[in-house]
Amino acid sequence: VHWNFFLTLALLQGLSSLLLTLRLPTFGLAILAIAWLGWYQSMLTVWHWQDWVVGSVGRESLFTANREGIFSLSGFAVLYLLAVLLIRFVNRRGSETAAVEHRKRLLVLWIFALLLCIGVILVCNTESENWLSVSRRLANSPYVLYTLALFALQLVCFFTIDVTVLPTVSPLLQAVNFNGLAAFLLANLLTGLVNFSIQTLYVAPFPAFLILAAYLAALSAILQWCYYRKV
Repeated sequence: VHWNFFLTLALLQGLSSLLLTLRLPTFGLAILAIAWLGWYQSMLTVWHWQDWVVGSVGRESLFTANREGIFSLSGFAVLYLLAVLLIRFVNRRGSETAAVEHRKRLLVLWIFALLLCIGVILVCNTESENWLSVSRRLANSPYVLYTLALFALQLVCFFTIDVTVLPTVSPLLQAVNFNGLAAFLLANLLTGLVNFSIQTLYVAPFPAFLILAAYLAALSAILQWCYYRKV
């Protein structure tokens, strides 16, 4: 069995469903996620798991052949829990009017996103023989923080547009939310099509920008058509 990210997604779905059935409060979920990430990173560095996972150990058994996927599950599970916390914060009900609540949450989200970006810069520039840089293979704490920072920045940008510019939800966001899994699969298929069609490493910046623009336009158009057709 050769591990791929779809297997990670399937296992994360079961694991996250099990954790969320505990109905932990937001504070308890935050403590669980932070403690889990601290334990996992300490195992990688203090107990040198990272040297074994990314090292030149043979892949004779099922476990050793898929060790990156198995160990990275912890990092991706923590990332999922932290993302759930952010969404809970955005969607929680307040005692004040919607406009006031949204502006308060927007300010908090901007502060959080900026602090997270500063933390990522500091963590990723830490020089230590026991510290790896951002590693998707391990889903270590730098990777979790880096990905969470990107997610927080995207979320706060969309939230800013939603609060200050658009009176209603964007039709494109509605289309993506309507077919979330289909959007993910279609984006992967289009990515594969681009990778098979051209040598992406050798494309100049401006043509690369045009390719990305065409890719996003095609993906958006298909999702909008599916949404209006209720497919």
